[in-house]
Amino acid sequence: MTSPFSSLLKSHLDRLAPELLADSQRIIQFKTVSGGSPEEEATLKQELPRCFEWLRTRAEAFGFEYREFEGRVGEIAWNHPNGDGAPLVVVAGHIDVVTPGTGNWTHPAFGGEVHDGELWGRGTQDDKVPTLQALYAMRALKEAGVQLPFNLRLVV
Repeated sequence: MTSPFSSLLKSHLDRLAPELLADSQRIIQFKTVSGGSPEEEATLKQELPRCFEWLRTRAEAFGFEYREFEGRVGEIAWNHPNGDGAPLVVVAGHIDVVTPGTGNWTHPAFGGEVHDGELWGRGTQDDKVPTLQALYAMRALKEAGVQLPFNLRLVV
């Protein structure tokens, strides 16, 4: 049996699904390869700040606070009204990916393309899109009127 709350939450998630897909396609397009060739590392130095800035605009548009630390770590905060007096829950994700190498990709590694109902690209499973899904889950809960009994941080 489905509760009224889970039906409400599902309706929010269903409504957000097209926007989540578009944002997933966009985040895949950032070439945030770490541990790759010198050229990939140089690209990472350009792309990582751009990706963090994009993530900041999304988080703030959803009503969350955003802080960045040394250009390498972002924190998206949903604060409890009691502030620091409430417990803290941290969810971790990352937006860097391993090199696509010179393998024979069926679809472009940073294309964020949808083929046959599937999203393709570096970071779809580890960990750009799952990180974005966590942000959208926070958004859906907030829009559904949920009051968390703790402070929540998504650390990226």
